Amino acid sequence: MREKEENKMAAIPKKMKALLLTGIETFELREIDTPEPGPGEVLAKVEAVAICGTDPKIVKGAFKGLWPKSYPAIIGHEWAGTIVKVGSETFGFSVGDRVAGEPHKGCGYCRNCMTGRYNICENYGNLESGHRHYGFTAPGAYANILRVQVEQFIIFPINFLLKKPPMSIQQPQPFMGLKGEGLFLEIV
Repeated sequence: MREKEENKMAAIPKKMKALLLTGIETFELREIDTPEPGPGEVLAKVEAVAICGTDPKIVKGAFKGLWPKSYPAIIGHEWAGTIVKVGSETFGFSVGDRVAGEPHKGCGYCRNCMTGRYNICENYGNLESGHRHYGFTAPGAYANILRVQVEQFIIFPINFLLKKPPMSIQQPQPFMGLKGEGLFLEIV
């Protein structure tokens, strides 16, 4: 089993594709460096990502300066995939685990987080504090691989299969006109 995990880890490319929001209603499909997981983090291969009702608002600049803080940004926060690498000090997770993301969990240390009110984290947007809001204040899932804290996903049952998204986008421009929720994006 360990050899199989190491083989999977060796297959992680140094570069990955990501759909970057480069300005209001402007995207570019780019090759960027693949992140490395830190302590308490994993790398997950993104296999499905939904276009939430918030995403078109972010694309149109409705929250400019907050979501995203700056351009370019990788948005996308409703995702599922497979763990491809486990960082140090990360326990209970293995390469090959199927997972689904929770975009926001708070820093875990402030008064609000300690009382279960992570939705009003006092460190919102402060990456140095440990807070992450994937696709909003931290890189999101419109990419091949996502670096994510272990508190921000759940493991699917072993027999759970991820289905191929019903559509693929090779040219990012059509995405800007999509409306509604439950649409899927595949970075190819």
